[in-house]
Amino acid sequence: LVKRGSPGNLEGFEDVIFDGPGEAQDTPTAVCVQISNDAQAEGWRVGIAYCDNTLKHLGVTEFLDSEHLNTLEAVLVRLGAKECVVADDKMRAPVEGAKIRDLLERCDVVLTERKRADFNTKDIDQDLERLLGEQHKFVPQQAEGNKNAMAAAACLIKYLELMADDETHGKFKFRAFAADGHMKLDSAAMRALNLLPQPGDANKNMSVY
Repeated sequence: LVKRGSPGNLEGFEDVIFDGPGEAQDTPTAVCVQISNDAQAEGWRVGIAYCDNTLKHLGVTEFLDSEHLNTLEAVLVRLGAKECVVADDKMRAPVEGAKIRDLLERCDVVLTERKRADFNTKDIDQDLERLLGEQHKFVPQQAEGNKNAMAAAACLIKYLELMADDETHGKFKFRAFAADGHMKLDSAAMRALNLLPQPGDANKNMSVY
């Protein structure tokens, strides 16, 4: 096996897929989601970590969502997610598993399941410090109290094997993302408005993007 990738991680295939430096404009984003029931808020607490391994962007966000996961859908659309990593035990759960699977199908995002142990946050602080370098100092204010987002970050780092390449350590940029700071468009609205290129578009100018 010479190269390995996934829909959300094409970092090792740029020379094969893209013709030149200007071609990699629509780079893939991998997202990891950790979700738990919030009884007090009568909804779901959703933690998200996301990574563009081509541009070396890494970020987290956490928010309360409705039972329909409308905010999660809007965030996935806004991030342009190509792949979503979820704990396998969550996907086996009858309620959240069905909701997440249906949402990802609507958004045309590939589902990848990982073991629950991959969401362990024991090494997350030191991993982020090595990946982000000086930017690590901006993480605590984003991570404080956001246990689900940090668990998602721990899993995504393992899944993408970000710690394996010493040459990229210190080169990642931290990107804060406020889920409530953007207009919330679901996947159907994005397709109707033709804001982003769709698979099969013959002309790249057919969309607003």
